[in-house]
Amino acid sequence: MKQQHSVAFGLLLLAASAFAHESHDAGKTDAPVQAVSQNEDWTEGEVRKIDLAQGKVTLKHGFIRNLGMDAMTMVFRVKEPRLLVGLEVGQAVRFKATEAGGVLYLLDWQAQP
Repeated sequence: MKQQHSVAFGLLLLAASAFAHESHDAGKTDAPVQAVSQNEDWTEGEVRKIDLAQGKVTLKHGFIRNLGMDAMTMVFRVKEPRLLVGLEVGQAVRFKATEAGGVLYLLDWQAQP
């Protein structure tokens, strides 16, 4: 009887180990998920107005996926005024934006050819 309990306990441990290993690997894929989600944060736009003194930029933009915001023209604030350096009115850009406390912020931008 003692040997049966030992065998049963050993089989139980083996099954638990296999389940733990299977659960750990269940969400893994070879797809570059991080790269896709980061790429979706970029939005195409055009600079319409720059206000260095107020730390604001007006952008005409397409759909902003990470904010669920339709295409329109609107003002974005920047936390660091240096982010506005190099922007020019009429310039085509790709940008990242976020919302905090009801305020939209420009996080980063790249000039488009």
